[in-house]
Amino acid sequence: MGFAISWLGVRGLPAEEVLTQLGLRRTDAAAGCDAALTTVATHGGWTIVFSNEFDPPLFADDSCRRLSAAAEVVRVHVEEHVMFAAASFWQGGACRWQVERDCQKDFDHLEATGDLPPFFAPIEREQKQKQQQDEEVDYLFDVPVLLAERVTGFRHDQHIEDDFRFAGVEIAAEAPKAAKSLKPWWRVW
Repeated sequence: MGFAISWLGVRGLPAEEVLTQLGLRRTDAAAGCDAALTTVATHGGWTIVFSNEFDPPLFADDSCRRLSAAAEVVRVHVEEHVMFAAASFWQGGACRWQVERDCQKDFDHLEATGDLPPFFAPIEREQKQKQQQDEEVDYLFDVPVLLAERVTGFRHDQHIEDDFRFAGVEIAAEAPKAAKSLKPWWRVW
């Protein structure tokens, strides 16, 4: 068993504004990190929206672009079953940097683009050294996760229910359903 999750961290907007812009609302129920969608505030002023779905449409580039117009945004995707992890930082309505680890592409794959933070190089170097010493463990997988943790103070797999108080959130309104086509499925003309 492993994580297949995504989370979004936003700093610079009130938590309720973050939820509103994402089309979410708080629920009355307390929630653990195993709920479909939760939110938590960190000590560093970040609002985290946590999804137990890998790469949900809710966290698409458009959402990051919109939120980052007036705030800082960190987006993380983790799929441990295939050893994929990605983190990106958004500000001013654009992605400023992104780091991706996809073991399926290559055992040494680590793609980093943009204006990377100064702490990227030491993290990458340390994880590569660990990888060389122990090829049984995928230490490069942690590079995006460590970067996101360094920026936000949040890490999805480190005692989160002990350190943070999660609140449940849900989709505020269902998206309108597309009108059904009047022609039969088999008719292509």
